[in-house]
Parts: sequence; structure tokens; C-alpha cells
Amino acid sequence: MLSTLLTIALFSPCAALAQAPAMPHASLPVGERPGEAVLQENQAGFGRWVVLEPSWVALGTDLVGDSRLALLNRVAAARDLADDVVLAWQESTSPQPVVVNYRVLADGVEVLAGRESVPMGTAFVMSDSRRKSEILDFDVEIASGSVILDPIICQQYSGTSLALEIFPLPGLGWQVEVALVHSTSENSQLIDAGYAQMDGKMRLIEHVAECGFVAAMKPASLLHMELSNLGPGKVTVEMQLEGTLPKTLTQLGDNLYLLAVPTFARDLGWSNYLSQLEEQSSLWSNGQGYLVFEGEHALETASAAAQVATARARPVSLDVSVQTVRDGVEEDPALLRFHGLENRVIRFAQGTVRDALIDWDVEVAQVARVADPVFENLFSGAQGKFVARRRADGKMEVDLDLKFSTVNLPEPRQIRLGAATVGEMGFDGKVPAAPAQDLALEIPEVAELHFQGTYVADENGRIVLVRSARSLLGDATRLRVVVQLSSPQ
Repeated sequence: MLSTLLTIALFSPCAALAQAPAMPHASLPVGERPGEAVLQENQAGFGRWVVLEPSWVALGTDLVGDSRLALLNRVAAARDLADDVVLAWQESTSPQPVVVNYRVLADGVEVLAGRESVPMGTAFVMSDSRRKSEILDFDVEIASGSVILDPIICQQYSGTSLALEIFPLPGLGWQVEVALVHSTSENSQLIDAGYAQMDGKMRLIEHVAECGFVAAMKPASLLHMELSNLGPGKVTVEMQLEGTLPKTLTQLGDNLYLLAVPTFARDLGWSNYLSQLEEQSSLWSNGQGYLVFEGEHALETASAAAQVATARARPVSLDVSVQTVRDGVEEDPALLRFHGLENRVIRFAQGTVRDALIDWDVEVAQVARVADPVFENLFSGAQGKFVARRRADGKMEVDLDLKFSTVNLPEPRQIRLGAATVGEMGFDGKVPAAPAQDLALEIPEVAELHFQGTYVADENGRIVLVRSARSLLGDATRLRVVVQLSSPQ
């Protein structure tokens, strides 16, 4: 038994791949260096994307690898079974890779496409991108009589990335979590800080489209997602999966069955149901969605649990129309299409990110002073989150958080941070003369229109929201948002 455990630990593919999460390229400039591990503060959606939060980056848990094998070893040890039995169980329950056919279009032009075998339960990224180094910010170093600004270098990415994590989904096929980034950087001009000690900081401008969702897919079924032109252009994703449908139940022996539901390992409701199962039946669990039932009623109980898991994975589709009504005239709507699962978040962002010089910190020493610039990323465009579900009365509802914004950067304002000083003798000797510090400060003007709340659809699954949009779009304008919800079978 010990030799089996060592073999599994040394050669488990999940153990080898668990070093760093697979991520789509960053849509924001990030302070990382090529060839170095991604810093923790750049993970889990902090400082990398506008809205994306891939669950595998934040949680980093292994739902199909070592924990599954450890469960099988525990069951075998309790029954005093030989190593060859454990190896047979390992082979019969090993998740099989899935072939993914995918295509991403930007304004009708193919920007990423391919056909690849993706491992089950391990995040995998397909990417065609490039990067360039730019100045993100400055640190300042100061001592008595000397100052210098230390540039912080960042990586700015352009291209297209499609990241996936695929799990077996009992009775339906596969659960696919998608994290998409399409971005293009723009050549920009220098930010004129008006500061003799600082020069060369370019404004970082990135046109961004992001989308993240979790969907159920069957073999050969087509997933079609659209981000309309709410900023840099229309983005379309098409994807199909090929492979043998994953087993829901695997018979390990007489009155001994394994149920694979790793997609529900992070579901609180499923955890409560699992606690009930443990009270009612003889059950082994690894806490990661793999269950082994034993006893006279093992097959019956495992089949019932599989049905509960299937019922919890209910597909949902959202078609979103965003339309401007100006002086009573309806303009052509922007149309977005998403597919997901009930009670799972759908995220998107589409627009432009640019940084601005919004503040100055200061550092002083005995006979030295320096101004430390503060830059901030500003997003102009549309971003949102949707969580849809069917209520007990049969109506659909959605938790909606949808924000539209525009950013205007007027001419910088000149501010004086320090007056000119003449040279004089101080307590520690001669204090040198210093010129006045008249520096530039950018004052961004941000207009926002925000829809947020839980909205119940009508009997046709439709939600209509209308709001005046004077600050965002000008006088005599309104913004109409129509969400069409459906539960495809």
C-alpha cells in the first residue's frame, strides 16, 4: 500500500500542474517580470482583470487528482485489498481528457482558434498574445541631500486568451468554466507631469473585452457567446466538446459504488445534503466531490444522490439588449448573449482602461524633498455580473449588477507642492536652494449609470429596465436594458 501511495504522489499529473494556476493574460498592466512566478497579489482578480475571477485561481483546490486517489486508498485499506485492486480502481475512475474545438472572433475576424485535448479537472489556457514592458509607477528613494525616482516596470499584454476548467457533470455531460480575455494596447503619449525629476511615463491604454461564466455542455453541442460593441468591438466565442460521456457511477465491487460529482464540492447546499447522506448510509467522502457508497442499498442510494446532483445543475441563458433612446428616437441596440448555470455568476467587461496621474505623495529628508506620483487605472465602458435562478413559483429572477461609465481627462491642473527656498545655513550645515515645485495633476471626470438589484422576470422571462442617462450620454437621453431569461433543456 505504501508503494502505491508513493507512486501516486510522484507521478500524479495534478500534483505536477499544481505549481501555478493557468490564467488568461492580464487585461490590466501588471507588475510582473517574464520568467518569474506570478505574485500572490496579482492573483484572484486583484490587479489583473476588470471583473474576471476564475474560481480555480482563487481556490486552487484539486478536485480530481490526489484527493480522489487518497479516498480509494482509504476504502481499499479498510477492506484489506491488494495494491493491484487500487490500481484498477484508479484506472477505471480516472477522468478522461476532452477534445475542445474553439473559435474566437473579434469584429468578424478570427483571432484565436484550434482543436486541443484538455485535461479534466485542471485549468488549461489557449492563448495567442504578446507583451511589452512599460513604466507602471515610480518608487522614490530619498536620503539627506539626495533623491531619485525608481521606475516600476510592468507588462502590458495584447491578444486573446481562452482559459477553461472542465469537470464531469452527472447526467448532463461536462461543466465548463470559461475565462475569456481579448485586449489590444494603444500607442499613447507621454503624461506631462511638469516635474523636472520625472519624465518618460507613457499613458497606458488598453481596449478590453472580458467574460467569465460556467456552463453545461454535451458532446457536439455548440456553445455560442457574444459580447456586443460596447467598447472595442464585438467578440464572439464558439465552442464544442468531443469525448466519451463521463461516468456518473462506477462499480468498484459488490455493493460498492463510486459517485463522481466534483462540480459540487464548493456548493454549500450540496455540503448540507452530504451531511444528511452520511447520517443515513454507509458512505466514504474526500470532501472534494467523490463519494463511495457501500452496503446492501449502495446502488440505490448512489443513484438517488446522482439525481440530486443533476437537478442542481440547471442551465440558463441570458440575452441582454442595451439601447440608447435619444430625443425619443431608439438607436440600434447592443446585443449580448450568455450561457451559464443557475446560481453561478456570469461576469463581463467591455471598454477601455487608461491610467491617470491623480495624486502626489511627498517624501522629505533633512535637506532633500521629492514628490511621489500616484497613478490610477480608470475604466470606461460596460461591466456587469448576473446570477439567474428559477423561483419556487416558476418565475425566473436575476441578481443584476450592471454599470456603464465614461471617463473624461481634461487638461491637467497645475498645483504648487512647495515654494522656492534659498540656500541657508541650517543645524546640520548648509541647506541648498530649491526651486518651486509646480506640478501637473489630472482631474478625471467619471460619469456612471448603475443598475443593481434583484429583478423578477415576467411570465415570458423578460425584464425591462429604463433609466435617464443625462450625465452619461447627454440631455434628453435614456438607457433601456432588456434581459431575456430562459432555461434550455
